[in-house]
Order: sequence, then C-alpha cells, then structure tokens
Amino acid sequence: MADRPTPTPTPAQRLVSATLDLVSTAGYHGAGINQVLARAGVGNGSLYHAFPEGKSELVAAAVTAEADRVTAALRAALTGGTGAAIDLLFEVAVAELEASGFGHGCRVTTVLADGSGVDAVRRAGDAALATWVGLIADRFVDDGARRDDAEATAHALVALYVGAWVCARTSRSVAPMQAAHRAARDLGRSAVAPDADRT
Repeated sequence: MADRPTPTPTPAQRLVSATLDLVSTAGYHGAGINQVLARAGVGNGSLYHAFPEGKSELVAAAVTAEADRVTAALRAALTGGTGAAIDLLFEVAVAELEASGFGHGCRVTTVLADGSGVDAVRRAGDAALATWVGLIADRFVDDGARRDDAEATAHALVALYVGAWVCARTSRSVAPMQAAHRAARDLGRSAVAPDADRT
C-alpha cells in the first residue's frame, strides 16, 4: 500500500507554527504580526478568518498547541515513572537550546515574560502549567507520595524547568539546565514514599 501524502498545513496551522517560532525567540511584543504573516506565507484575511481577535488569540492558540504537544509527550513518559518524565523534559530542552544556539526559549513560557498582561495568553499559559503540574503530581501520588507533597514537588519541578530555560539562554550554556535536571531528579525521589517504585 502506498504511503499517504502528508496533508498540506492549513493557513491557521501555518500561522500557529510561525508564531511559535517567533515568540519562542522574541516574546509576545517582539513577534510582530507582519513577521508572522511573512513567515507563514499568508495574508491578513487568513489571519482574521482563523483568529478574529487577532494577535492575542493567535498567540494563545500557539501556546495551547505547543502545550498540548508537550503534555502528550509528558503523559507518555510518565508511564515509565517520574524519573523518565523528568529526563525527557530536561534532555529535550538541552537539545533544543543547543540546536537553536540558545536562541529559542520554552515555546510555552517565553511568551509569558512580556505577554502575561494579555488575558488570553495568560490563561493559555496558566492552563498549560497547571496541566503539567497535575500530571506529575498524580504520578507521584500513584507512586506513594502524599497529595500535598506531590503537588508541592510538582510545582517546584515545573518552576525549575521554566527557570532553567531563562538561565540557560542568558548564560548561553546548558549548565543551568543540567543542574536543574539533577535537582529535579533529587526532588522527584524525595517526594516518593521509600517503598515506592522510583523509576
């Protein structure tokens, strides 16, 4: 059977992809609509047809799309334990930092540094972070941790991850991300009951 051809991205998909690339480098205010349109290869009409509220709706959609991608990967990794999920997050981050020459930040949270005053963007970012915290906390509980300890540790892990992106880009070194990775592993182990699986 012949392979099916890869579907051509819709204008909305191209806009989201272009937006993710730009905001991960320049933040909310640094990513201009004209830049997005040029990179996506679409016109204003396509933008406002797909995202009637303009830039705020588009950036929020881009944050949500990337958050969904990370959430799916995190959910899959958590089946192997919190250690596997922590490794995935930090190892992928190191690879992306190096591949971009430290130009790209976290595609979900970089935009929040200067876009959190835009309500649609703030809500999209808040939903993403809350989902990640919830998934990690649930796995800690499954592994024997108390709910309050699990949630506190999950919040700390996500904060480590987000903060490490900023430090690594600022220093142009993966050392902060690697240090945060080690600290995250230690935090994860400390949250789980002694007799639980610490994979």
